[in-house]
Amino acid sequence: MMARELDELRAGFMPYDLEHKSPNELIDLLESRNLSIDISRAEAERCIETVGYFHLKGYLALLKESGGRVRY
Repeated sequence: MMARELDELRAGFMPYDLEHKSPNELIDLLESRNLSIDISRAEAERCIETVGYFHLKGYLALLKESGGRVRY
């Protein structure tokens, strides 16, 4: 029964095209987009692992400062 449900799910959804990135790679990506991170890299990685990159990214828009920099 599980295999059939999986096949039904696959048939109903578009393929997932994003490649997997480690928390370290995601931090590099955010920094390349002008995010200023005021916590240690280890803490930032833990935030991404705990909260999730896409949930965290949604809140970053609220933290934008004038001048195009984002402080976290």
